[in-house]
Amino acid sequence: MPKPRPRGERAVQLPAPSPLLLLLFLLVALHGTAQVADSLFTGARDVNKSVQERVVLYDEIGFQTSAFDADAAVAYADTAVQLARDAGDSALVAFALNGKSIPYLRTGQFQTCQKVLEQALAADTSDITLTARILGKMASVNLEFGHLERALAQLIRIEGIFKQTGDSARLATTRANIGDLFCDMKEAEKAERYIREALAMQIEMGDVFGSGASYNQLADVFMLTEALDSALMYAERSTAVFRELEYLPEISSSLMTQGGVLRQMKRDEEGVEKYREAMAIAEEIGDDINVMFATMNIGNFHHERGRYQTAKPLFLKGVAIGEDAGMQEKMVVTYKFLSEIYMREGQADSSVFYREKYEQALQQRYDSQTAKDFNEINAKYEAAEQKATIAQQELELLEGEAIIAEQRERYFWLIGGVVVLVLAGLAWIVTTRARNQVALGAAVAAEREKGFAQVVEATELERDRISKDLHDGIGQQLTALKLSLRSLGKQVGEQHEPQVEAVLDAFTQSAEEVRSLSHQMMPRMLMDFGLPEAVDDLLKNSFLHAQTSYEFQHKGLTERLDRNVEIAVYRVIQELINNALKHAEAQTFSVQLIRSERKLAGFILDDGKGFKTGHLSQGHGLQNMKNRLALIGGTLELDSAPGAGTSVSLSIPLS
Repeated sequence: MPKPRPRGERAVQLPAPSPLLLLLFLLVALHGTAQVADSLFTGARDVNKSVQERVVLYDEIGFQTSAFDADAAVAYADTAVQLARDAGDSALVAFALNGKSIPYLRTGQFQTCQKVLEQALAADTSDITLTARILGKMASVNLEFGHLERALAQLIRIEGIFKQTGDSARLATTRANIGDLFCDMKEAEKAERYIREALAMQIEMGDVFGSGASYNQLADVFMLTEALDSALMYAERSTAVFRELEYLPEISSSLMTQGGVLRQMKRDEEGVEKYREAMAIAEEIGDDINVMFATMNIGNFHHERGRYQTAKPLFLKGVAIGEDAGMQEKMVVTYKFLSEIYMREGQADSSVFYREKYEQALQQRYDSQTAKDFNEINAKYEAAEQKATIAQQELELLEGEAIIAEQRERYFWLIGGVVVLVLAGLAWIVTTRARNQVALGAAVAAEREKGFAQVVEATELERDRISKDLHDGIGQQLTALKLSLRSLGKQVGEQHEPQVEAVLDAFTQSAEEVRSLSHQMMPRMLMDFGLPEAVDDLLKNSFLHAQTSYEFQHKGLTERLDRNVEIAVYRVIQELINNALKHAEAQTFSVQLIRSERKLAGFILDDGKGFKTGHLSQGHGLQNMKNRLALIGGTLELDSAPGAGTSVSLSIPLS
């Protein structure tokens, strides 16, 4: 169960690190405070033990070492990974890679941690309990990156695993985490539902600690909806549970929540008392983060009342702790208040000093968010470029081998031609026939491709014509008839008004259907505004009434592309959306388009149920997408597996 998070009061938001990450750090810290036992090293180096036993021992050494020496922990984990790989045991490799991710997670190396976790999932997912542990860490990383939707999808997958295994305790914890994440996403109704489900399970199992944490999470939810009486009630229940258990860290956190609620209720003096009690406990147990939150919130209280000299040392204390922990982004408002206080005191240098820190923290917050948004898209773009380079190198190697083979063949015929002239002549005839057949095959293929291109072009032209006819012809006629009928309705009297309104509704529905059909045949948005706007409009309309959320990112598409390129990419994305809606049962759907100087790259992903790619190798839909892109020199690659979603990469050269 994640540790309840302290909450800031209303004058300044002071969010704590994600609960999943705090839980992991707490477990590792408790596990690694003691020196690693010599018996672990002795057992791990014993070649008479099985590979599995040695891998488990090295993993445990790495886990304990990560509490005080991350580099050494990675080295021990690498030893475990290599032993597992040498044994050819993919499940053991996944286990060792999961352990390797922990020191990276503890030291904030989130991108490296994410890569290690992805390698673990790629190695083996047969152990679904291990898969759940890996996904849990990936969710923590995504929370740090601000990718809430991805973290949510991973937590929901974990929930499904624990349903399957019947692990009620972990299922309750996962549901509480999902509820907490929905709270961060400002979706209070979903948050409350998940947390209450978790709480009911915890009470039934007698999980007192878990129920105390869930009470605190419910307080957060009701603070979000401003149901402050309920928020205070659940915060007090949480505090009472942890007082009974004598768990000081959780008592401090739940008191912080009470303080925030009381401040929102304008019961400021009571709220500050809760902050003071929370701070005293935090100082007793060495919880610097809660000390920082408490001092800054108490400082805000005094600052609001003009007691600047009382607020100042509290702010300075909080800033010292926060800067030491690298949490400058959390102290934007505190820097601002300190600058104002020093200005009131006439200390211009100190005022400017904290004003600069305020501006730097603001910029850091902006840069951090920008980096989170573009990190993943750039990584995928670089991976696609690297993949294309490798493919080009392989092609050049094959061409070189073909040239060498051709030279050997010519040399053979030159030497053997003097001795076996008749056979050489026969071989020449056979070779000529083969070349003619190849040429004939190439000509047939070229004609087939030309015919396909003509069919595509004619289809798009006919779509365009039908779209215009629907929009400018039938659509306008329906609109004109609707207006005429409305005018006529005013003349026939009130007794016929219901019948007239019913007919008007039918006209309206017909007009909407005609407009929708016109848009599908040839979207005006694509013709008038270009690919990014058209794709955004397509996604919005496609998922308007679906349970699937979507994400669209693009880079470098500041100018219009060739009309054939825009139509081809739009039709491919349209086909993939239809597949996701009809077959995939996806929770999320993502489209990324990146334009460089020489090519357009696209990545379309969903987290649906996936499929075996071999089953669709001859599918008309996939082949049509590939053929459509081939006409403009583009390529399409599809990757999927049951339970692992679907990813599609496309690459189109640009002149």
